[in-house]
Amino acid sequence: MGQFESFSAFLQMGHHAKYVWLSYGSFAIGVVYLIVAPKIRQRQFVKQQLQKYRREES
Repeated sequence: MGQFESFSAFLQMGHHAKYVWLSYGSFAIGVVYLIVAPKIRQRQFVKQQLQKYRREES
């Protein structure tokens, strides 16, 4: 584990675990949002365009 004596010490990060893991979690949530949000918006856009097309065709 490099500088840490054990895996438990690694997880505790020298009593800074709360801040370290909070920052890792925030980063992970941000990355997931940046991946998922555009896909959701694209799906909504396509659905709206299909509805618009169907209204114009009838």
